[in-house]
Amino acid sequence: IQHFVAWNLERTPFDRNPVRLALAKAVDSGELLRNTPTEFQQPVTSLFYPGIPYCDSPMELPLHDPRGAENLLDAEGYKRAEGNGLRKDGNGDELQFTLAVNEANPEHCRLAAALAEQWLQVGVRVEVEEVEWGELLTERLLTRDFDAVFLSWEVPYERDRYRVWHSSEAGPGEGNVSGLRDPVVDEILEKLRREEDPDEVKICTARLQEAIA
Repeated sequence: IQHFVAWNLERTPFDRNPVRLALAKAVDSGELLRNTPTEFQQPVTSLFYPGIPYCDSPMELPLHDPRGAENLLDAEGYKRAEGNGLRKDGNGDELQFTLAVNEANPEHCRLAAALAEQWLQVGVRVEVEEVEWGELLTERLLTRDFDAVFLSWEVPYERDRYRVWHSSEAGPGEGNVSGLRDPVVDEILEKLRREEDPDEVKICTARLQEAIA
């Protein structure tokens, strides 16, 4: 099982890659994860099932770098305000968003709250909105009416990720929840579906992970 935050890439500021990168750099996953008698948590290292033969390269995700996150946000025009230290753009609009989460999942709620606390440390205010699962699914995800949403998925054995990342699947009710529309990713996904050569498949999975990261 992988936990993840899906941004709605059609909404500001998530349509700007430096902002997304800054939010990723602001997260210290080591502080978020925990081990219990029934659950072992570790940082994500691949989009694909661990140890699967068609993917042997790790996914190089952004490292925890709060200073780098702050520099990126500064460069994007989001400066810390005097007094409360929250970030605002040149028009005085605060950099903030809502993170929706399934109210019935205590681990999702815990992780969402911890993420919001880490983002606040770099000046970004995040409201964690606990939503009933049926509403989250039908009124938020399927209609793509959200800023960001905390989700989990079961990592499949197959290599096909077309429904999750392809541009054609980015509309309401489709599998591309974040709304990613990227021609490079599309090309890789299409090749990955039809490629039979094992070495070429490994090249495709590595390229996909790099592009998504």
